[in-house]
Amino acid sequence: MTDGLSMNFDPATRSGHFAVPRPDMAPCAVSVTRRGLLNAASPPRATDARFVGCFETFRAIALEKIAENGTLSHVVVTGEDVRRWRRRVSTRSTCSDLPLVPPSAIVYDFEQFRSRSCGGSTTSGG
Repeated sequence: MTDGLSMNFDPATRSGHFAVPRPDMAPCAVSVTRRGLLNAASPPRATDARFVGCFETFRAIALEKIAENGTLSHVVVTGEDVRRWRRRVSTRSTCSDLPLVPPSAIVYDFEQFRSRSCGGSTTSGG
């Protein structure tokens, strides 16, 4: 989870902040914009509970940005960053207060389902 990292949610701006430790360097400060939080949370709500629930998503995005340029001292995770990151992950998972899908479950994204390239059956039902 958070490995003892401090996280802060600002209710006035509806944005979140945390730091990513780096070996032999000062930690990298990460700010998550309101739009970033809204794009990650489902249903979209910019609250402290959603920020904590989506922390791993924001951390993964921040780590990618840091890997691209390791000398950054501050990273901002925006709504566009969340959209791009989601396009790259296969499950298209969203953060929510619902129980997590077990890792053994098969999850298809909507485009794969529509193009029937997901390799699963196409039964309809409620």
